[in-house]
Amino acid sequence: MYRCMYCLIDKPTSEFNLEHIIPGSFGKFKKSPPKLKNCVCRNCNSVIFRKIEQIFARTSYEGLSRYKYGIDSTEAHEISQSRVKGRVAGDPNWAGAFLDLTYDITRKQIMVGLAEQAGLKKKDTDQWVYFRLEELPCKNELISMGLNVSGEKSFKFFCTDRKILKNALDKANISINGSEEMDCGLVTAEDSTILVEQKGVIDDINRRVIAKIAFNYLTSHMGVNFVMKKEFNGIRLFIHKGKGDSTKYVSVENKPILMNEILNGVKSNCGHILTLETKGKGILGKVSLFNLITYKVCFSENINGVVPIVRKGLKFNIEKMIVEEIGTCSGSFAKSVMSGTFKKYKNPWRIKNG
Repeated sequence: MYRCMYCLIDKPTSEFNLEHIIPGSFGKFKKSPPKLKNCVCRNCNSVIFRKIEQIFARTSYEGLSRYKYGIDSTEAHEISQSRVKGRVAGDPNWAGAFLDLTYDITRKQIMVGLAEQAGLKKKDTDQWVYFRLEELPCKNELISMGLNVSGEKSFKFFCTDRKILKNALDKANISINGSEEMDCGLVTAEDSTILVEQKGVIDDINRRVIAKIAFNYLTSHMGVNFVMKKEFNGIRLFIHKGKGDSTKYVSVENKPILMNEILNGVKSNCGHILTLETKGKGILGKVSLFNLITYKVCFSENINGVVPIVRKGLKFNIEKMIVEEIGTCSGSFAKSVMSGTFKKYKNPWRIKNG
């Protein structure tokens, strides 16, 4: 019998499967750390974690960045507009217009298309403000925003069903006469490239997945008996059921993890980075997927007994698809063992961070 490190239930060996430190959707690496064996039960792994990991992989900034580095999804899927919003950038006529994003398994790239929306022109300017049809405010609210709700060429619409468009306009108490523009522009060739402004959320789904990666790494380094301590029950419950204050366990840092990048002020590595470090009576972890966003994970601020001195780091090399240890020095993590320049990766869509 073994005890699952998340649900804390004793189960036979047959109820456990191997657990990756980083989800396989973010790359399958050679020379990777050993998978966790008899640590995470099938129920936790399959029913609970795969659900949030799939959402994270498909609808987070890091998840969409997989395609930039050739780590492709195994199936076509739509990208949730509630967690990731794409807008047109660069096109003077449609800058700011909403885009629907989907992943095309055949092309192995993200495809974009105009969402059904309405655009209204700001008074006395050439600037347009866009709203998805289902989110179109009422006429009085649009007026208070300084937008034209009548007059020639004051509107732009994109909608494949005129009945849906009419219902949205009626609900907003907007009437259109024949002199106003009905523009379904931004018609582009099928293989063209469009500059996309991407905005995503960092919520409890992101934080649970990041905390799980860090907790798995702590388990891999310290052993499963260590993480069974009651001092880790808070973060365990947050990872397992999403309970507790997420910001207490996972926060965002506006600086890189690696010392050379801190000193130079430029991120030169594009791989995943994991670190563990003793801080007083607690242990902190840091996670950065594709070295994009740095997350700090607080496992416990007060571990009973002798707290082991931990200073450990791994870099998941995206170019070679191998895992390398990060050298350490007193005070902070030193430069990565990785050196040299990176090749130009295929970039199926262009991203302007928002």
